[in-house]
Amino acid sequence: MYLSTLAVALCLLLERTFAFYVLVPLYVYPGTLASAWQPLFDAIHNHSSVNFQVVINVDTGPGSTALPDANFIAGISQLNSYHNTRLVGYVDTAHAGRTYDAVHNDVKRYAGWSSHKPENISVAGIFFDDVPWKDDGSYMKTVSGYAYTNFTTSGTVIFNPGDIPADASYFSHATTVVEYEDTLANYNGPTVIPKMTAGKHSQIAIIVNEASPTMSRIQTLVSIAKSNNIGGVSLTSDCCYKVLNSTLLSDLAGVVGSS
Repeated sequence: MYLSTLAVALCLLLERTFAFYVLVPLYVYPGTLASAWQPLFDAIHNHSSVNFQVVINVDTGPGSTALPDANFIAGISQLNSYHNTRLVGYVDTAHAGRTYDAVHNDVKRYAGWSSHKPENISVAGIFFDDVPWKDDGSYMKTVSGYAYTNFTTSGTVIFNPGDIPADASYFSHATTVVEYEDTLANYNGPTVIPKMTAGKHSQIAIIVNEASPTMSRIQTLVSIAKSNNIGGVSLTSDCCYKVLNSTLLSDLAGVVGSS
């Protein structure tokens, strides 16, 4: 599926070298000279003490050409100009249904962006989406290993099964695992968090969607997550990540920055 909208997930994560940060899955076409990404540029600039991690998604992955078009190049290079921003590339695993070659080709194409000059459009790792809830360990181990080969062992690898995986080895193969992806109405931190993988909370991210929270609710959500040592909290205003909610982005970044 071609994702032509900007999905904004605001995510507080703790991983190897990038402390708490706001995660933004960026799936919308940037528009002329990346004008459609301006709300994100503003949020990053206005919250310079907050780290942002941005998932670049050209066309459910890096696209079919070696490099993205000029508008993507303009936007990606601007994102890379901020000291508080790290980029990762979106790769779909189709619940382990895609071939290794297909996934590896996506990873390799993202890695190849680092050779483009003069603009810096490099990414620092991979966000694997549609990760299987249950796996024998070989598929995700293989594709993550390929990602680390292309981005070094210090690179960023995120798995998104959207639920608590049956395979605890995921935490050995990824820097972060998304263990909740559902609505704010269904989310109750004190109930949900204790069910998550014990001893791995700092590697866990939570994506909460269909959210229109008050500032107080954002503060509570972040506070409960942090007190339970959860690595990440994400907020989106719609179900399908088709809206860039600049107010929600700014409010969450402000809470993260002041906490």
